Amino acid sequence: MCLSPVPSRVLVAVDFNGYAWRGSKRAQAVNELVAKRLGELGFETVEDDAETRAVLKAAAGPEQAARKLRAAYVLQAKLSVRMIGTKSPKAISKAAFRDRSSFVSR
Repeated sequence: MCLSPVPSRVLVAVDFNGYAWRGSKRAQAVNELVAKRLGELGFETVEDDAETRAVLKAAAGPEQAARKLRAAYVLQAKLSVRMIGTKSPKAISKAAFRDRSSFVSR
């Protein structure tokens, strides 16, 4: 039995409010998009099935899971959403209304 990595196999491990194998629907959606693109580029991504999820849940981290799943690469990312503006939505609406009034056609 050969346990060396498959040269083109990639484990996609996106942490977006948790990993997909721990129930994050956002991470699952991003994983699927990335896996699709990697497939178009000629890579094979680790399949999302019950056996794979069991290995991922039991592993200490994505790197350890990748070894067990024979992935040659780990694409890992941590994503989060945050608001970067300082104005409240109410203030933005008032400003937009004020600005729009100057564009009224005559």
